[in-house]
Amino acid sequence: MLIEIRNTTSGNQGAQLMLRAVLQRMRSEPEPWRFVVARRCATARTRRELDLALLPWFQLLGVRADLPARLLPLRPAGWEHPDRIQVVLDASGFAYGDTWGPGNARMAAAYYGRLKRRGAKIVLLPQALGPFERPEVRAAATEVIRLADLVFARDPTSLAAVRSLSCAHDHVHISNDFTHALRGVPPTQPLPPRTVGLVPNRKMLQRGAASREGYLRLFARLASGIEELGCRPLLILHSREDASLAAAINAGLPHPAPTRRESHPLRLKGLIGQCHALVSSRFHGLVNAMAAAVPAMATSWSHKYRHLMEDFGAEDLLLEPQVDHETLKALLVSMLDDPGHARRAARLREATARQVRATEHMWDRVLSCIRAAPGATSP
Repeated sequence: MLIEIRNTTSGNQGAQLMLRAVLQRMRSEPEPWRFVVARRCATARTRRELDLALLPWFQLLGVRADLPARLLPLRPAGWEHPDRIQVVLDASGFAYGDTWGPGNARMAAAYYGRLKRRGAKIVLLPQALGPFERPEVRAAATEVIRLADLVFARDPTSLAAVRSLSCAHDHVHISNDFTHALRGVPPTQPLPPRTVGLVPNRKMLQRGAASREGYLRLFARLASGIEELGCRPLLILHSREDASLAAAINAGLPHPAPTRRESHPLRLKGLIGQCHALVSSRFHGLVNAMAAAVPAMATSWSHKYRHLMEDFGAEDLLLEPQVDHETLKALLVSMLDDPGHARRAARLREATARQVRATEHMWDRVLSCIRAAPGATSP
């Protein structure tokens, strides 16, 4: 059986963690399943490392084109024909909703429609969804949900958005992010004691969650407060697209913080897991921290952050960019001083255990769906 893992963008470390989490769980099963990704979902180096076949297609003016794979009488080594795909695991993370316009959903609906006509199974793994207020987005998203065999919304707001669509919902469920089961690779040189990671995200500015001036000021206040409490700030790039923003943050600090970027997602996860605490505007930066019992503070540009913090019992650490000085100081103390840090770490361990159980229940549903696909047990 050939299974496509879709939409794990190669430049996004969170998406790459989802790719590895899918493979880790699926390959723990005894079936001889093979896995394929499109070129944009994993670099050639990653495909070799993870033994992934290539689905060669490109996007032209918003249209999915796979003629190169269809016209060749013989496939080059490592290529797979799109007509052989029997299951798609859509690991988009957050791609369907008004935020992104109708393009993503329209392309997915067209592609999934073609696969469904050949009997393929379509599963939307846990992801943020909605809102679907724009008519063109709503129509395209309705078709994606209608075509899917299983849909997992990652939070209650996403679930409500899907249930507002005019299609059947009995195949729609809720389940949390599933990357917590991955083990990070610790850095070769341990971090200095009481290092607090700072993870920026340019989407905070792109999506209007904060002004540039206000966001830079917030990080300057965080760095100052961290130092006042005897800790060391460390800027961590969770995505290469945040490099210029991190540089701007550092330029405004009286004492520039060291900056770290890890190109491998498991090394990044290991780095964050060694921090004393974290302040992150990246969703999977928060997951990486809290699943390792590292207390974390968040800023948000989407409903997915609020629900994530609630899942881990840390909703009080969701910051508004305009947070006042006294509130910010009190939150930092509650996260960084020894008694508060210990209490929060214990709460995170309990929350992670709950999420592990919920994720395994999600995988049980996914595996049952896959095994119902034609040719499920054949290579």
